[in-house]
Formats: sequence, C-alpha cells, structure tokens
Amino acid sequence: MAELKDFLSELATDPERLGRFILDPDTVMEEAELNKDDQAALRSGFTSVIYARLSGLSTEEAFGLTLQPSVFPQQVVFPQQVPLQLPPQLPLQLPPQQLPPVYQLPPQLPLQLPPQQLPPIYQLPPQQWWGR
Repeated sequence: MAELKDFLSELATDPERLGRFILDPDTVMEEAELNKDDQAALRSGFTSVIYARLSGLSTEEAFGLTLQPSVFPQQVVFPQQVPLQLPPQLPLQLPPQQLPPVYQLPPQLPLQLPPQQLPPIYQLPPQQWWGR
C-alpha cells in the first residue's frame, strides 16, 4: 500500500504517470494501492483535506466529516424559478439644498494672464510668404 506523499511525489516527477492520472485518476490510484481515505481526499480536490491526510490525520479527526464518493443522479430536477417582481420605483427627488456659506466656493473670476514677451532666442523667425 503506497503512502499519499510517495504517490504525489511520483506524480510530480513522472509526466507519463501524471498524464494517466489526469485521464483516469481512479485507475492510477488503484494501481498505486492508495487507501480509500487518501483516494477520497484526492477526489475531493480540497487542499486542506489533502494536507490533513499528508499530516496523517483522518478527515474525521481533522474536520469532523466523512468523505463519501460522489453519486450523481441520472436526471437533476431544479425547482421552478419564479420571476422576481420588484415594486415600481418612484423617481428620486431631493429638495434643493443651500450649502452654508462656509462650504460654498468663492465666485470664479476669469483667468487673465498678462501678455508675455518671449526672449528673442525662443521666438519663431518671421514667416515670409512669397507669391505663389
């Protein structure tokens, strides 16, 4: 009977075995002779359950639960969905509010900059247009 840690180490180092495990995990786990608790932990996909098994704890000791194989019914019947009807919404109307003077912005003045003359080094040369 293989230990879970050894089984996972072999999967990590043997790509062919990992590929077979991905395609048919039950067969590969049976070939490795993993015990039923380890197989159930791997099938669950929960990392905390697998970690508990690697630590040597059973799922009952670690979490107080028993893992059972998944059984899917042939036909799943879902309950009828009732359309959700919300009451009509009233338009949201708030009364106009006047802020106290402390929170009001001062009136904005148009921004006026004085004309600036660039130094000659930064000025563009005058454009001359000859008749075309």
